Amino acid sequence: MRKTTPILIKWLEPKRDAGKESTVKVKDIVRPSDRKKIRPGVTALVKWRSTGRIYKAIILSVLEGLPELTGDEVSTPPPSVNHPGSIPVAAPELDNTPLADPALHLEFMDEDSEDDLPIAALPTASRIPAANPTPPVHSAPSSTPSTPERACSPHQEPPSKEPCASAGQFKKLQEDVSSMKAEITAMKELMAAQNAAVTTQMGTLLEFVQDIKTQGQSLAGLIQNRIQRKAAKTTTPTTGAGMTPRILNPTIASSSPQPHQVSRNISPLYGMLDGDMVRIPVDENNPDIVISKNTYDTYFCASSSATSFARKLMQHFFAEEEMLKGNFDGGVVVTGGGKVEREPLNIPRRKALIAQVEREFSGCSKTYDEYSKLKVAINDKCRVLRRQTHT
Repeated sequence: MRKTTPILIKWLEPKRDAGKESTVKVKDIVRPSDRKKIRPGVTALVKWRSTGRIYKAIILSVLEGLPELTGDEVSTPPPSVNHPGSIPVAAPELDNTPLADPALHLEFMDEDSEDDLPIAALPTASRIPAANPTPPVHSAPSSTPSTPERACSPHQEPPSKEPCASAGQFKKLQEDVSSMKAEITAMKELMAAQNAAVTTQMGTLLEFVQDIKTQGQSLAGLIQNRIQRKAAKTTTPTTGAGMTPRILNPTIASSSPQPHQVSRNISPLYGMLDGDMVRIPVDENNPDIVISKNTYDTYFCASSSATSFARKLMQHFFAEEEMLKGNFDGGVVVTGGGKVEREPLNIPRRKALIAQVEREFSGCSKTYDEYSKLKVAINDKCRVLRRQTHT
């Protein structure tokens, strides 16, 4: 089949021209794959020759018996799709009813669309001279006045309203842009006001936090001074010659430090303070132990003995897994399930723990008995932890 072979098609789009029929060439079919399967009922992409646009169309028949289209002319379609020289249409949905006027393939439409008319909508007489002109058929005069048809030639396009429509659309677009600019400006002003309000609130909140911090520091100093005054009242007063010392608190006075007794500090010494953190050094191979000052104060105030203070500090010196599997010295121990091998706790951290307890409870590790108490307390802490986790 040659590229200039005429084909009768029905347009499926655009919507305003759907259903119109036209005669096109094989080369007007855009896709090569559609050219290979040209037959009735096949949908293809076809170029609208007057505008160059591409739309979907369904092939009705191949007009093999008509002269080939060599230029821009359009061959006269048959009076019906069942022309002897064409391939019959098999699709049931197509309308194969012959038209009343054999000189025209389609009825000339009174109103066309704003786009270019399809080729088939033009009068056949103006498209191609007929080889055997058919005498015009004169119908009886009708009493109903007919609407005058608008003449169109192949080289004349119908008047378009696009310039006026484009001007109106452009004006509406300008109005929309101006409205959007006003909305954006209002949004910017609202966001600026909200940012200013948030900044003010943040400043107020920071001042409130600073006031609370100052009050907390004042309260801590007041408590420490009260503790010191209370401790001062329990000491033995200075007496003159021949006077018997007056004991204000026999219990505390009787437990005054002796050569091998433990002495608890009135207030914690901490050691190294890094802001609000207590830093306890271990050695060059282990990182420092860091505890918040508030937590450290809580441990110290709640501990009445060195062993109690050591138990509370252990969770910061040793990991839970290490305490579950080990004890102070390690080695084989006898449990309810038999003999078990325990691993020794980290020696540098263990020494740092005892040194820190000694700092706050002077004399707690100077004698064998006191050192043994710390050792038992540490092992007992590991044992209690194993019972809680059932290991």
